[in-house]
Amino acid sequence: QDKLEFSGLVANVGLRWDFQARDKMIDQDGPDDDYVTGPYTPNLQAGANENLDKLNWEKNFLSTISPRIGISHPMSENAKLFFNYGHFYRWSSENALYNYTFRTTDGYRIQNRGNPNLKPPRTIQYEVGYAHNILNAIELSATGYYKDITDETFEARWYPLEGKETRLNINGVYRDIRGLEVKADARYTRF
Repeated sequence: QDKLEFSGLVANVGLRWDFQARDKMIDQDGPDDDYVTGPYTPNLQAGANENLDKLNWEKNFLSTISPRIGISHPMSENAKLFFNYGHFYRWSSENALYNYTFRTTDGYRIQNRGNPNLKPPRTIQYEVGYAHNILNAIELSATGYYKDITDETFEARWYPLEGKETRLNINGVYRDIRGLEVKADARYTRF
């Protein structure tokens, strides 16, 4: 991250790198993208918990790069225009990645499954605004923003022919958010 100052322009420029190592299950019988009938499901349905120790695991490395830029143009001592841009990632919880919930009322089976292949949801955000200082006591600002959110997770449900539902978090939700924020910040004074 660095701050650059030019005549009539102040810029904060940065780059963030996030890295995460995850455990990922390897399917001995084929690709590991079959979440509902993976190699571990029959073992668990048969009630053989000890077979979990025999499954193969490997490290799955994920990394993200997030550029961040903030530009401010002072118009006077009390007023400025500003622009902000950035990428933001939200890493999935350990629960969403690895949690398994079992159900025994209608047979020993997995009801909820973790998904170690989840991608972190990404938000790309743009802001443009104006701020004005009044008597060094109140700052009024108006900011317009746009957020493009991709790869959010949701709970998918599978209903196989035998009718025993299985749930799994997967990526696939996206949103666009637009808005205008107007605020007044007052400094603490004796009044």
